[in-house]
Amino acid sequence: PDTAVCFECRLNENQCHLKNNRPCLGPVTRSGCNSVCVNGGEACLGCRGPIEQANFKKLRQELNRTGYDDQEIDNLLTIYGDYEKEHKKLIRK
Repeated sequence: PDTAVCFECRLNENQCHLKNNRPCLGPVTRSGCNSVCVNGGEACLGCRGPIEQANFKKLRQELNRTGYDDQEIDNLLTIYGDYEKEHKKLIRK
């Protein structure tokens, strides 16, 4: 599906990690996993790849708000490999 993991988190009544100042890539990650990591108390690490409409710029803003600096955010986003690098010029401040 081309919906974010957040959709499944809401269905599973999980609390939002980002709203609780914890890192999570759910807003930009393709669903289909039933939010298994978040269900188990872990953050979404983006293993299913980015959704087509991934808003990396907004995710960066949210992660900055929770206290993560640009280098830490870059480290989290390395899971997306070239896709993230290709869009880096669009998602930087």
